[in-house]
Amino acid sequence: MEINNAVILAKFNAHLFELGDYPALSEIARALGRAELFGQLVATYEPDNVESEYTLFKHSSAWMEYDPIRRYRILIDNYYDASRDEAAELPPALAEQLRAWVGEAAPRDLISGTPFTKHGYIALAQLELSGTATRSALFNYWLTESEGQIGFEKEDLLKLMGVTRDLARTVPIRAVRTAAKLAKDGLVRLILLLLLAKRSKNELDSFLLRKLLEDTALKYHNGSLVELVKSYEKSHPYVAEYIYDIATEDFLAKLTTLAPHRADIPEIRASLHEWMATFTGDEHFLQRARAVRIDHQINRVRNEIDDHRIYVDPSRFASWIEDEMMIELNSALTSTGSGKKGVAVTCDETILHLVMTQSYIAFCSNAVFGIASYLGRRIRHGTFHGHLYSSVINPLQANPRFKPLFDHGPFAAKWDTWKGSYNKAVQAIIAERLHVHSKSKPHGLLTPEVYWSAKQEVLSSAVKVISSNYSETTSIAGIDQTMIDYCWRLAELDLGAVTRYLRAQQAPLKNEQFLLQELVPAAAPADARLADSFRRELQLSIDRKLAVMFGWFKRPSIVAPIATVSLLFAATVAEVKDTIPDFDPQAGADSSKEEIELVGDFYHLIYDSFAIAVRNAAKYGDLSQPLRRNFEIVRDKGKRLVVEFRSSIRPTDDPAAVSAEIEERKLADFMDANMYEDKSGISKLMLLAHNRHEFVLDQYQVVGNEVRITFIYALEH
Repeated sequence: MEINNAVILAKFNAHLFELGDYPALSEIARALGRAELFGQLVATYEPDNVESEYTLFKHSSAWMEYDPIRRYRILIDNYYDASRDEAAELPPALAEQLRAWVGEAAPRDLISGTPFTKHGYIALAQLELSGTATRSALFNYWLTESEGQIGFEKEDLLKLMGVTRDLARTVPIRAVRTAAKLAKDGLVRLILLLLLAKRSKNELDSFLLRKLLEDTALKYHNGSLVELVKSYEKSHPYVAEYIYDIATEDFLAKLTTLAPHRADIPEIRASLHEWMATFTGDEHFLQRARAVRIDHQINRVRNEIDDHRIYVDPSRFASWIEDEMMIELNSALTSTGSGKKGVAVTCDETILHLVMTQSYIAFCSNAVFGIASYLGRRIRHGTFHGHLYSSVINPLQANPRFKPLFDHGPFAAKWDTWKGSYNKAVQAIIAERLHVHSKSKPHGLLTPEVYWSAKQEVLSSAVKVISSNYSETTSIAGIDQTMIDYCWRLAELDLGAVTRYLRAQQAPLKNEQFLLQELVPAAAPADARLADSFRRELQLSIDRKLAVMFGWFKRPSIVAPIATVSLLFAATVAEVKDTIPDFDPQAGADSSKEEIELVGDFYHLIYDSFAIAVRNAAKYGDLSQPLRRNFEIVRDKGKRLVVEFRSSIRPTDDPAAVSAEIEERKLADFMDANMYEDKSGISKLMLLAHNRHEFVLDQYQVVGNEVRITFIYALEH
């Protein structure tokens, strides 16, 4: 088996040496993968199935001994590759074989309905005709060969977009940029800029796309990106999908004309998820829309800063993975299979490495959810200067014990000099060091793109775990949590550089030589001891502040989403008050005995159920009375959260009639409850309880003059 594999490898790379110089090797190579069997092999794939060619391409890594496979993959491997910005220059022998394989066909030939390659393998030509992989590679090949001056006809390009795949991750960047500049038609230019958007790191490319989208939306769609997407749904659905893919929250944050307020960003993204759910018929996108809105509502209510200073928003990062990396992940993972004669074909670990490294860069650098955003908001623009400068200087200056020192002119002058130097040093750390390393911040301490041996080990471990988990389960469920965990492991290594740097700054920051030789001697002779005591207290204060700050640059103890039950309640109240402003549940009506924290996406379930109960109380209850409530953890049958709501029935309503209506609603069919907005909230709760085994609607009934609701959530199951 090992000899066979070695011969296959040599045969596949025969363009690098003269195989005929090794007669024994050449003879074995000819015996492997007989050409007459190739047609029979390809004929096992359904010729009219759009996925057949792509499946053949994935399987072909197990059949490298067949010469036609080798020639087939010259095109695909070099021009359908997401791992490189541009196709590599081919060795002359391979370039000649490629030209013979593809011929001189033009882009129009790809949509003509007749075979567009010249290799002569009828079964393969049929798969290419019904499939998308070769078309996509040829599209990129022609762009590369023409350097973007291919001169697309509008209708040809529009049709091509419907019969290609993954172009947004494989197109040659320079050629597409040129083609976009030369495009006369606005829609052609939009398509090319959309293709370029995910591949190019050039901010100008992104700016041109944003400007075109904003201009189009303002001119034709009332300034609505969602309406713009809907307008392309029927005529050019792939354009709508491209816009959906590119319009992530960090992209929307830069559309300042269409999303002028920060609150507009999650609403636009949620609306796009809802459009995608309707477009694809996949309810998963509705769940994503709901999650975006819930997280935004919670963030709107939450005013406090989390205890940990370094953080990454896991729900947004998971959403980013789904938006940006899922195609590459699926492609790499589904390469798993069994090759010829039992040779295992594992996940494409090269692509998995690429996915992990790109994901980790976003984990650190993304300005919306990444470590960089928290460095900015919580440290650089928040507490670093205040903690290390103001909270050191101000208490000392306010201490009456040291007043005689500051009243003495020479000491005060030297103190101002030391303060100026100290402030400058602190500001320099903030301005230059507390950043992710980049061209604009070459002294940034976080270096996500640099890998030394320890980081390489973590990266390799991540790839192996992702690969083995998929091999065992054939499911990508939970893959985002695995990636988050390993990104934090990488970040812990990078964050160590920040702590080491701050430790190294302890002596320079204190400038002890100046303190001993200039500040202390500047005190009046009678205050010499007091001045030395001041120096010691100053240095001790700096040491203590730095010791606390070392703890800032660590992985937070909790990296899952976190919210308190009272915060979730407040968020639902805020949402309800948007439509029923007179609703006031009254703070004093909460009889809970403890503050209960929830970790993980589980809080979305609680938010959903709270939203229904609170809205019903506001819509049908007596607004002059409080909404009484109690939140309690019960541990008699496992760990459960028990929630009780009690709302007063309006004086104008008959409790018996209210009770009868509630009981009728409880008996009604609830399976379509989420399809209609005017459906009873009780039906929605019944459906939620039906779908989520960890949620029980324990009580929803009239007792006296109140409607009482009890929810039970199994926190451990």
